[in-house]
Amino acid sequence: MAWFNLFKKSDSMHGVAAEIPADSEGQYQLGFRYASGRGVPKNMVMAYKWLSMAAAQNHEQAIELKNMISERMTPDQISEAERLATAHVPQREVAY
Repeated sequence: MAWFNLFKKSDSMHGVAAEIPADSEGQYQLGFRYASGRGVPKNMVMAYKWLSMAAAQNHEQAIELKNMISERMTPDQISEAERLATAHVPQREVAY
């Protein structure tokens, strides 16, 4: 499922994050939403998590936004976000 289809379904992204594949644009978009509080509760740890995953795939906007929000985060928040990003295993679509 493409990331843009998820955003069309609802402005509320709560509970949808696990459906996003290892797609850097989708990860960036979700990170942006968490950073800005658009459709989800504002959460810098979750924003950093998703932006880190997109940045690891060389998504330029994700790298920039991740660096910007990291300046407003504590070392413990960054550590938690990195732990979450490392632990995340994207769910794959099952072909029937």
